[in-house]
Amino acid sequence: MTTIKRVLWLLVISLLILPLLAWGGDRPFMIKGIRPVAMGGAFTAIADDANAYFYNPAGLTQIQKWQVQIANLPVTISADTLDLYNWVNDNRTQLEKFDEQTHDTQVKLMNDITDRVSRFKVHVSGSILNPNFISSPIALSNNLKLNFGIGLFSLYDAHIGINAGLLVPNITMIGNVDAAGLAPLAFKMEKTPFDLPGSLSLAGTIKILNRGSIEELRKSVLEFEEFEPKVQRGKGVGLDFGSLYQLNEQWNFGLLVADIFGTPITYDEATSNNIKKPETTAIINPRVNFGVAFRPQNFYFWKNKFIPLSRHFVFAADVTDITNPAEKLFGATFFKKLHLGAEYQTRLLSFRGGFNSGYPSFGLGLNLWLIKLDYAFSGEELGLYAGQIDEWNHMVSLSIGF
Repeated sequence: MTTIKRVLWLLVISLLILPLLAWGGDRPFMIKGIRPVAMGGAFTAIADDANAYFYNPAGLTQIQKWQVQIANLPVTISADTLDLYNWVNDNRTQLEKFDEQTHDTQVKLMNDITDRVSRFKVHVSGSILNPNFISSPIALSNNLKLNFGIGLFSLYDAHIGINAGLLVPNITMIGNVDAAGLAPLAFKMEKTPFDLPGSLSLAGTIKILNRGSIEELRKSVLEFEEFEPKVQRGKGVGLDFGSLYQLNEQWNFGLLVADIFGTPITYDEATSNNIKKPETTAIINPRVNFGVAFRPQNFYFWKNKFIPLSRHFVFAADVTDITNPAEKLFGATFFKKLHLGAEYQTRLLSFRGGFNSGYPSFGLGLNLWLIKLDYAFSGEELGLYAGQIDEWNHMVSLSIGF
């Protein structure tokens, strides 16, 4: 098989192996819920559903009736992945019979790979099942209530980069496949310390993580005939802390400290393509997120004239990864950390929108009691600052629970 033909067929093969990969060596274990994604990622001070497991466990105290999620099946596909699929499909005949094509056709295909295909950000992620339970409040005293939860979660998150190279193209594959058990415990004080107005919730989540990691950087296509990437397996135990201050029925303030002490992941030794990857330990660094949420009660259209909103609307703002020394809060990276969102919710339909690190997002939700169907479209920043390296993703989700 010629080098050129290897390159062209590799585009087809990459679409088949995407579900086995995920991005990043030691990324935080974070399942981005479709509702927060549609709201620009602003959810720390809302956290009033199963997304609280990852966005702020203290939000569990807002849940008044026990909840069971039997299955949650989200899938995220980047717009570039769809473009790559369409490109391969449109050029299938020329790819299958590349050696029989005219010189001009061969040159056109190669130029397409160099100028267009190599710029695609191929990304697919998703979860399988994610069953979880959230309790109703348990009164421990006149002032103290307890909510708890337990859940099993999975995540695959796949990125493949196609690089032009100096002489022949090369492929970058980096990824994780995660499975974890999470157990949050949340306490709500109806009367806060120092007699502050409102209520205060504090929570902690212990998580046991099993991770499979792949990291193959700039592998020449000449290596792929005998290439067998190996998953390096790791384990770790981490702890998240969350708090939620509810000033009144309108204002919430939330704080999340994820992986509060740093979560070590110990990897077993693995051999990939005759290259030994030694046993090692890596750290998932702590992250601090702060958010505020506002639920207007009335819409005033004249003096003392208003329409009651019955908590249909919520507006939120988050600042994430506040303490990251590589991305200073007050600098060029600030707008990457900023997330703004809004939602209008009825019993049947939800309409969502926002800005995620400067990129717009929007989504729709359909609630059919036991079944929920949701869609979101959002921009994601892959670089250090907003506007540097954008990625656009479609996300769909099916949830079954009560």
